[in-house]
Amino acid sequence: GIDRTLLFLSLTAAAAITIRVALSWSSLPDTIAVHFNAMGRADGFGSRYLLLVMPGLAWLMHIGMSVVRRFPHSFNYAWPITAANAGAQYGLALGMISWMRFEVTLLMAYIGWVMTEAADGSVGHLGIWFLPVSIAAILATLAVYLVLAFRNRSPSGARPVDVRSG
Repeated sequence: GIDRTLLFLSLTAAAAITIRVALSWSSLPDTIAVHFNAMGRADGFGSRYLLLVMPGLAWLMHIGMSVVRRFPHSFNYAWPITAANAGAQYGLALGMISWMRFEVTLLMAYIGWVMTEAADGSVGHLGIWFLPVSIAAILATLAVYLVLAFRNRSPSGARPVDVRSG
């Protein structure tokens, strides 16, 4: 289902930035853009070796969140977990982590891609939309999770919905 698709997309994003950096490495200048301001324009520069951080972070986030998904019983939940709501609550939490894994891995990969493009002399900026869209996506994921988790807090909760991740 959707979890497998998000897993595939997350893996693809991490692999894409790794391959992009590897293929560009020999032609990159020694100094590249390593920081971008709120408008998305490069405003900090450093060694090209700092570019290796982005694929590293993409893989770290992907692997870390994949490991965390294996232990839904150890998460902190906003509402008590009971035998009646455990399946729904665990499923919702796993789904939220799948979305977060995809979003954060994609963000790291995109930043790394832009850094590589800027070093090649192509794009050179993240775009003014990057920061608000990134924040909105993460907050929307959390909001949807919290609303669904609230609705599934107890068997008699308002409009129970069981959207288990597969």
